[in-house]
Amino acid sequence: MPGLATARRSVRSGGIFDGREIETIIETLDGSDRRGLKIEPPFKHFIFIEKDPERAAARESVRFDWPNAEIQVLRGNANDELLEIIGKAPWTNRSRSRSRGVVFLDPFSMQVDWSTLKALSQTECLDIWYLFNVAAVTRQLAHDYAGIGNKEAMLDRVLSPRWRDLYAIQPENPSGQTDIFASLFDVPQKPATAQRTVSKSQIDQGFEGLLRETFAFVSESLPIMTPHGGPTFSLFLAVANLSPACRLGH
Repeated sequence: MPGLATARRSVRSGGIFDGREIETIIETLDGSDRRGLKIEPPFKHFIFIEKDPERAAARESVRFDWPNAEIQVLRGNANDELLEIIGKAPWTNRSRSRSRGVVFLDPFSMQVDWSTLKALSQTECLDIWYLFNVAAVTRQLAHDYAGIGNKEAMLDRVLSPRWRDLYAIQPENPSGQTDIFASLFDVPQKPATAQRTVSKSQIDQGFEGLLRETFAFVSESLPIMTPHGGPTFSLFLAVANLSPACRLGH
């Protein structure tokens, strides 16, 4: 889960309605590491994964403030590290294990593989919070299918091969509507004249549909807005446990 131990933001206050001069205040906020460590009741063990050396060192420094917490910092690719954790953890024997865990995926762009999400769902005890970068995905999906070029493999890795359902042959689909993510994984190759006819929000909904097919429960996406660009990220909660008692709203 990328992110430093602390973060800073500028906050402007004052002005004509407050009856005082405008001032800018720099606030220091807890990063995802520290927020996770402050959760009550606490988790038993924390694993932070970071490939960047400087950021990994910042995660290591958190141990000084929580000397009694079980904190492990792994330096590597999050997809590879998570698959290794899944393979050797106690939940590999689900019939005897009562272990539960939460995975927070906070990539900078499109680093989370679809195969990683599937592996997490198959544990049936690791739930995820996923900050899905819908803006980055939209930028990679060229308006014309011919414009995808060598990006196909990357889109397959992140969205599964079913991203191709976002394209439709225009003469045969004058309404501009398409059943997104509705076909099977071995989808036929689209002609070079096909065009994408769906919006950023529909791409978001299509990915939500994929998650719902893979996890026992998936929340509606929570859009993370930016001041000028609209929704940039979508936050998803996906529950792997098949028991109805573990689903929200039951």
